[in-house]
This record gives sequence, structure tokens and C-alpha cells, in this order.
Amino acid sequence: MRVAYLLAEFPNLSETFILREIGELRRQGVEVCLFALRPGKGPYPPEAAALQAEVCYRPPLLSRATVTSLAWVLRRCPERFLWGMGLIGRASWRRPKLLRQRLRNLFSAAFFAPRIAAWGCPLLHAHFAFIPTLLAMLIADWLKVPFTFSAHAWDIFAETSLLREKIARAARVITCNDYSRRHLETTYPEVAPGKVVRLYHGLEPFWFAVPNQRAPQNVPELLAVGRLQEKKGFHVLLEACARLRERGTAFHCTLVGDGPERNRLQHLRAKYVLTKQVTFAGPRPLSEMPDFYARADVVVQPSLVTATGDRDGLPNAILEALACGKPVVTTPVAAIPEVIVDRETGLLVPPGDASALAQAVQRLLANPEEARRLGERGRAQVREQFDLRRNVAALREVFAAEIAAEQN
Repeated sequence: MRVAYLLAEFPNLSETFILREIGELRRQGVEVCLFALRPGKGPYPPEAAALQAEVCYRPPLLSRATVTSLAWVLRRCPERFLWGMGLIGRASWRRPKLLRQRLRNLFSAAFFAPRIAAWGCPLLHAHFAFIPTLLAMLIADWLKVPFTFSAHAWDIFAETSLLREKIARAARVITCNDYSRRHLETTYPEVAPGKVVRLYHGLEPFWFAVPNQRAPQNVPELLAVGRLQEKKGFHVLLEACARLRERGTAFHCTLVGDGPERNRLQHLRAKYVLTKQVTFAGPRPLSEMPDFYARADVVVQPSLVTATGDRDGLPNAILEALACGKPVVTTPVAAIPEVIVDRETGLLVPPGDASALAQAVQRLLANPEEARRLGERGRAQVREQFDLRRNVAALREVFAAEIAAEQN
């Protein structure tokens, strides 16, 4: 089985779930051919660096390779190329920046198309419903092969331009949680029953080997992991940390990740006088993350919904924390309640409520036995629902079914 994967960036430190998926698909006998617009920012885990050498990246827009590939597409299906250009123009003409971006992506699709055809990929799969799925939709139309795509969070809640067209033309749509599946089925009621499939991400077995007991340390350790962006709610966490300090609670908080909110968050740390209590650890490779979880007493994920509608789906940091047996304090945003049941597998607080967040953290720090119980129950649930091998095997079956349907 051979599948072409279309990605915006690869490798990408905040999308290690894609790396896990590709690795397991290959272990299960699927030949994954990688196409990406650009490499992401490091640091990369060793397995990503090894894969990067075989990724087909987009060259400069006016390169000879792009022009030659464009001529190949125009000779093969000029009317379908013009259809794609017209679709982009109708959907984007009111947004000049988006129009320029999509026209550039049209040329990127033209570069990838003959290479995918030469490699004989009978199925295309894109991760994220925005740019990669646009590429997949165009190329699939030109090559007359099916495509599928995985939808996540921002790409279906905040940026939905052309999403209806993409869903209609895709052979199958995959979401990583039931919340997103229900959202798509409700928002686009014309979707055929069963077309949108929920397949959870998976975790490698090593996550469950991380000890859930930490070495003694001077103060309790809080841990937050994720891209530093508004929907993660880390600004609420800093306010909660200020409240904990005011109450005389001893703690230290580490934020692992990077992103557009970094300067704002550093300013808030100074404003709340938390320089000693809060550390920005920056982006870290996957190989270092078990040590961060092992040292944590509580993992905090204060997700919220932004004014644009952007939100998390089901943060992988929550799954990793539970796999390590760590108690989680989070919010009932999007798909989080599919894993975190309040007072059973974690604690839920209202999004944006720093006082409630501080109280929940303080409660677990004061009650280590409850924290241990929540972590162990969460660990059992994640082990049951997020087994990488089993979940990727289900994805492989989706790919196999669509390839067989096309061949028949």
C-alpha cells in the first residue's frame, strides 16, 4: 500500500502526532511518500531528522522545476487546472492576502502532481483541512485518484473557507475526536453518513513506562506543554500562579513550548512578579519530554475558545500526562471531556477562570492521594483508547478501503 502524505510543514515540533502516525503506518507495511511545503522549526527528534531527507519540498515559485511541472499539468488536464484556479478566485477574491497564498499553493500542487503520479500513489492524504487539503483536492482532481484528510482544530473552527467543497470532494474525512466529528456533521448536514470518521491519535508504549513517582524536590512542580498561543490559555495560568503566590503556596511552574504569545507571556510573568516561580523552557524535542512529565506534580492545560472561534481539539499534552500517570487540571473545551471526567480522571474548571484554576491546582497539591488516584484512572483510560498500534491499524483500514473502492 502506498499513500502520499501532504503537509504544510515537516517535521514540526508541535505536530509529533503526525510523526508517530507515519512511523507506525510504515511499521504496518504502508509506504508513506512525504510532500511538504517547507521544513518546520527544530529541534527535531532523531527519527524526524532521518525522515526529512526523503521529503519532497516545494521549490521557489518561479523555479525551473515548478514551471516544468506546471506545463505537465496543463498538457494533462488544462480544463481541470482552470477549474481549480476559478474555485480559488471565487472563494478568495475578497481577501487579497489569502488569494495570493492560494494561487502560490496552486503552483505548489502543480509541482507535486507529476512526482506523485511517477511514484504511483493511488491515494492522497492531507493533515489539516486548510492548505494541505487544498493541495490534495487539486492534485487528486488532476490525477483522478481519491484523497482523504485529517481535520483537527483551527482548520475547522476558525478558518473554514472552502471547507464545504473539500468535505464534499474527499473520499473520507478523519477527525481525532468525537467533538470535531459532531461539529462537522452538524455544520455540514449534507455530508453522507459515515463519511466523517473519528480515529483517536495514539501514543507509543514508552509513554506508559514513564514513572509516575517523582524524585523529592524543594517545591511542587507544575507543568504546561504546548504552543504559546492564545487558545492554550497560558495567560490564565500565569494569573493563577500569581494567585497561588499571594496565598503563600509554594510551587514552581515550567512552560514547555514556543509560539506567538511568548513575548506577552513573558511580560505577564514580570507584571505578576513570577520570575522565580515560572520558567519558560522553550521548545523541546520529544526525547526530553518524559523527564519533564516525570518531575511534574500537576499538569495544567487551561484551554479556551478565542474570539475568532479557535480552540483546541484534544491536546496531546493531556494524553501524554495521563499516560505518565500525572493528574491534569484543564477546562471542558472541545473534546477534552472525552478524556477528562471531572473528579474521575482529572479536574475541570471554567475556561478563563484564573481563580478556579488556582483553587484546583492547590487542591491537588494539598491532596497527593487524590492526585495519584486521578492520574492512575486517567492512565488506564488512555491506555485503553489511545494505543498507537491499534488506532493506526484502523487508519490503515480506511486507506485500504478507499484504494480498493477506487480500483473496483
